[in-house]
Amino acid sequence: MGVTDEQADADLQEMAEALEAAAEPERESLQEANASKSIPDMNMPPQSGRPKCMPSNQLKRILFMKVPVIVKIVQKTMTMQNILKLNIGSVIQFDKDAYELIDLMVNNSTIGLGQPVKIGEKFGIKITNIGEVTDTIKSLGASETE
Repeated sequence: MGVTDEQADADLQEMAEALEAAAEPERESLQEANASKSIPDMNMPPQSGRPKCMPSNQLKRILFMKVPVIVKIVQKTMTMQNILKLNIGSVIQFDKDAYELIDLMVNNSTIGLGQPVKIGEKFGIKITNIGEVTDTIKSLGASETE
């Protein structure tokens, strides 16, 4: 017998609440530092009540999940006519300022914002704003068709 969608949602909510409780002290200090900054589409009403306890094996399972992390610098729509004209050496100009914050995404959902940084010869992102742990967990379970 398989797990129902309702049970899976309940399990996911329990895991998110437990992670939220574990991250509370760190998040409070970060939120104080970033109090004047906001993240688009991430302002959720605060949850009330005490988080439920979760078996440690469920918590470990979610903490060791590997998920793709996307850093979205910029996006643009082009006509196929212009795309077919592209060749080696072509330059595409975007409307975004080079110093604007970039999106940190998980499962095509923005979970934070940051500044692009160079670390040696590699690219990185310095997180400036981050959303709630529960929202991050929920974004892992949301399908693109919802």
